[in-house]
Amino acid sequence: MALEERCDGLEQGYEGGTIERLSVAEFGVDDLDSVGDKILQRLRDDENPVSVLVALNHNVTLAAVEAAKEFDGELNIAGFDYNVPVLEAIDRGEVLMAVQQNLLRQASSAMFVTLTRFGLTDRMAAVGVNVRELIQPVLLTVEAKFIDSTNVGETINLFRALPRLAQRNLEEASE
Repeated sequence: MALEERCDGLEQGYEGGTIERLSVAEFGVDDLDSVGDKILQRLRDDENPVSVLVALNHNVTLAAVEAAKEFDGELNIAGFDYNVPVLEAIDRGEVLMAVQQNLLRQASSAMFVTLTRFGLTDRMAAVGVNVRELIQPVLLTVEAKFIDSTNVGETINLFRALPRLAQRNLEEASE
C-alpha cells in the first residue's frame, strides 16, 4: 500500500514526462542481482528510453546503481530510504538524492518508550549507559528529509557514529 502511494504521489507531482512502474516483486528486494538484471533490461529498451529512475527502497537503489554501470546511456537515480552504501553512492555522484522514510525515528522512538516504560533507562543509567545519548544520533539523522550532495557528508558521519557510540557506551558500562 505505501509503495503504491509513493508511486501515486510521483505520478501526481511529476510533469516532465510519463512515469512507468517497474515491479520487482517477483524477485523480492533482497535479490539484488535479479532486480538489477530487470532494471538493466528495461534501461536497454531503446524504443522507450528512461532518463530518471526512482527506487522505492535502498536495496533497489543499490541495484539501480549497479545496473547503471552496465548501461550505455545516462541515468539519474533517486530513491526512498537510505543506508550507508546509498549515502556513499550519493557522495560519489551515482545517486542524486534519497528521501528519508522516517523508519529510524519510528524505531528509535519505540525503543526509547519501551526502555522507559520498563524502567530500563534507570537501570542502564545505573551502570553508566545514557540511553538518550545512544538514541540521539538516530534522531538527528531523520531531521534531513532529502539527502543529496549538500548534506550527505554529515549524514554519513552520523550513521557511522551510531555503532561506535553504542560500543563506547557498552564499554563504559562494563568498567
